[in-house]
Amino acid sequence: MSKNDPDKNLQTFSEMKKSFWESPMDALFDRTTLVVVTGYCMAWFERQAWAKKGIPYLKGKRRCLYRKSDVLEWIEKNFEKKNVSTPD
Repeated sequence: MSKNDPDKNLQTFSEMKKSFWESPMDALFDRTTLVVVTGYCMAWFERQAWAKKGIPYLKGKRRCLYRKSDVLEWIEKNFEKKNVSTPD
């Protein structure tokens, strides 16, 4: 399998999602993982950080880390809940 094999990338994405969901609530994740988990692009995270909006993060030396609990709280607050009704 070559370095740029699409199947390898899909497996990596799957592993990243699994790692996120199986991690404790205080686990920290980089933007690359959140891109995979949330479906937002890297530029969205960068714009939100620059504008001091979006998901809270910790900033270190040229690196931003997001706490899982903050990510889930932000999703809960910013996405509308829909109830799916079934026909009678």
